[in-house]
Formats: sequence, structure tokens, C-alpha cells
Amino acid sequence: MTPGRAIATGLRQSFTLSGRAMRAEFWWFFALHSIGPVLLILLAFLFGAPALLLAAGVLFLVTMPGVLAAIIRRRHDVGRSGVLTAVTYLACIVAMVLAIAALIDTAITFATDQSVTGAALDEVDLDDEDATAVLIFSSPMLATTAIMDLVVGGAIVGALGLALLSILGLPVAILLGLVALALIRPSQSGPNAYGPNPHEVTT
Repeated sequence: MTPGRAIATGLRQSFTLSGRAMRAEFWWFFALHSIGPVLLILLAFLFGAPALLLAAGVLFLVTMPGVLAAIIRRRHDVGRSGVLTAVTYLACIVAMVLAIAALIDTAITFATDQSVTGAALDEVDLDDEDATAVLIFSSPMLATTAIMDLVVGGAIVGALGLALLSILGLPVAILLGLVALALIRPSQSGPNAYGPNPHEVTT
């Protein structure tokens, strides 16, 4: 399966949980989901284009349902239920987002001596372009950190960011490694309980 066809299939079947997905179909679409946003972020900082940061976030969120569905279909391809694998991946992403959100809160709190708010960002000594980049990049995180600040306070959230990264870093890495191992197994030969072998269907 070509990269273009794999990506098109992943997008078209973003909410399809039945059937099977071969390795090429899953991994090319996963590359779009994971590597695509990273490349956009690098280009955003390289060319000073904050809009690309927003595009990276949109790409990641838009492809998330498709990746979760593809994880389930990929596990079906080896004869296993994929729900646990998909939930594990989603939990790892949520943990990473919370840790990064809290870490952003820590950095800006130290820079402004107060909790993360729009007013706090105004007080950071940034030029217009850098301020825009910070706002676009951190806007999904700011909602999370603002709620956390209201509940437990900015100083505690700051400490929480460092704690989450140190405590969750290794377990999340291990879990993502296990997810990857589960998704690289070859297709089960012939039809199984989840459908026909995708290699036999597409050839």
C-alpha cells in the first residue's frame, strides 16, 4: 500500500472500528499523525510562522480519531481486540498533554510571578511575533492550566508539571513501546473473526 493510499484510507475510515488494517496502512497514517505535526512545529520556528503551530495542533487532533480506529483495526489484523491498545495510547497522550501543560504553566509562572492567564502573557517581555507564537502554541494548554490553577493554585501546578514529567516519563515511554510492539506484528494469515486478510483483499 502506497503512503498516499494509506493516508486516504486512514482518513476515510477514521470512525470505522470493524475490519482489519495491514501494517503499511496503519504506520503511514500514524506517521502523518505523529511526525506531521512535529515537522510543522519545526517549520513554524524555522520560518517564524505561528500559523503553522496552529496547523500542527489541528492536524494532530483531526487525525486522532483515525489513529485510534486504525489501532483497533491493526490489532484485529493479528486476531486480537484493539480496544485496550487504543485506550493505552490515548491515556499516554493525555498524560503527556497534562505534563506539558503543567510545565508550560511552570515556565510562564516563573517568568511572570503569577498564574497563567492572558494578562500574565501580556507582561512577558516578548515581541509581537514571539507573543503570537506563545499564544497559539499554548492556547490548548492554557485552558487546561487555567482550570488546574483555579483548583489547586499556580505554585502547586508548577510543581505538578515537574513531578508529572519525572514520574510519568518512564512509564509512558514503556507503555508507548509496548503499544508499538503490539502494532508491528505481521497479519494473521487467512480470514479471522474480524474479517478477511487485507493483503488478500487488496491484491
